[in-house]
Amino acid sequence: MRNPKISAARSARAEYRQRLKRLEQEAINIRDIYAQSLKELAIDKFVKLHPQENWPEWMERRAQYKVQFDELNICKVSITIRVDGPMPEGLFWRETIRGRCLTCLDENGETRFIIAGGAGQPLEIITVFEAYVDPESLVVSVTIDRDPSEMILPPPEFFYDGW
Repeated sequence: MRNPKISAARSARAEYRQRLKRLEQEAINIRDIYAQSLKELAIDKFVKLHPQENWPEWMERRAQYKVQFDELNICKVSITIRVDGPMPEGLFWRETIRGRCLTCLDENGETRFIIAGGAGQPLEIITVFEAYVDPESLVVSVTIDRDPSEMILPPPEFFYDGW
């Protein structure tokens, strides 16, 4: 015969663990929303300094946005651009109904789509913008600011820009 106190304790423990998991997930979701909000404040500052209609065509595709928090909960938002090395020999871009795909020709001259792989480390990562957002005052302090309209990058068809 089962001991009702042990059954109740196990049931309570299971419920406790479920609630704890839900709280952990809620905390992660709230942190993501918080980080997204601070990122948007910094990006708004960047767009005020450099209106989007003046951005070069490569900016949307090559820009990578990064959010980091330090031990004092100060948020650093950065926009970087990857400048990769030349396209490896034998690879080329091909437009398909699903978008641009990296392809090569096999030994029979047949087109093959490359679905996995990489070209290693980029030659250069350029920080276009970096700002700190104070979590209390929500003041955005810009530390690095480069005008993307003045930057010149090689045409994308000659460069491998990863997956």
